[in-house]
Amino acid sequence: MKKISLLLLFISISISGYSQLRDSIHFLPITFDEAIVKAKADKKPIFLHAYASWCHYCSEMTEKVYTDINVANFYNKNFINIKMDMEKEGKNLNKKLKVQNFPAHIFFDYPATTMMHREAGKKDVLDFITLGYDALDTTKQLRTFERKYFSKTATVPEIYTYFKMLDRAGLDNQTGVNSYLLGLSDEELLKQENWRIMYDLFKDVDMPAFNRVILNRDAYQQIYTEDSIDNKILGV
Repeated sequence: MKKISLLLLFISISISGYSQLRDSIHFLPITFDEAIVKAKADKKPIFLHAYASWCHYCSEMTEKVYTDINVANFYNKNFINIKMDMEKEGKNLNKKLKVQNFPAHIFFDYPATTMMHREAGKKDVLDFITLGYDALDTTKQLRTFERKYFSKTATVPEIYTYFKMLDRAGLDNQTGVNSYLLGLSDEELLKQENWRIMYDLFKDVDMPAFNRVILNRDAYQQIYTEDSIDNKILGV
């Protein structure tokens, strides 16, 4: 009778442990290099939860988002999940990733293990599942827009999207925005789609592209409202 009771207790603990594993993202206690090996073996991309010990939103997502059953089912099915404190065990990896905004959600493909998608900041359950779907969709990956931009095949709306995605990823987009705007002719610079890039995304007064706004102020005002031009200048 005692053996049967112990067996039932063991089964109960096992079922409980399985349920907890199923109902939360299963972050494997492995290194990034070990995750690469497993990703190749399982033919799954890697999801990295990049956090810092002081990050409130990191803890909040761990408690409230990663434990959601729908999040858990989706991420456990589609990714090799790992997490790293980027100021401790992930410090060397962060020299390459340059994570400054936490939490950062970074996805790597297999077998090349290059970064395919990335965003930063707090996400709710729906946003986080949507992020996972976007990471698997080559038409929505940050990597896709990056390749189009550097191969000079991107349309202006795609360039706008690329710079926006860099910002959402917690990465510097000002250097790229500045370089893009400086490469335009005066005629191209004044087009509405490029003015939108300038107006919505350009923020650094120390970048040379800001001088082009000043120099073209009168030309801008003939196309757009005086308030919009001056608001942008004062805002920067």
